[in-house]
Amino acid sequence: MSLNSETQIRTRLFQCAALSRLGSWSIRALAVFLVMLLCSNVSWAYSVLTHEEIVDLVWTDELRPLLLKRFPVLTEDQLKEAHGYAYGGAVIQDLGY
Repeated sequence: MSLNSETQIRTRLFQCAALSRLGSWSIRALAVFLVMLLCSNVSWAYSVLTHEEIVDLVWTDELRPLLLKRFPVLTEDQLKEAHGYAYGGAVIQDLGY
């Protein structure tokens, strides 16, 4: 066996070892990606609930006083209707999916 063929054998062994490490890494990365992809449908409707919660959080302290400042004669029924429209405005961007 010549020195050149021994070097070639070592080079091939090193390349095979590097490819096997890359192969296990890529399989793990693919598995993580697939799990994330499969779980994404479960959280799809979460955005609608989040937007409604944001409306609820800012309604009492920010939105309602602004409406009453702009329209001081609003009744409670009209404010309740405005709250419903605020929900619709917060959910409309989620309907495109």
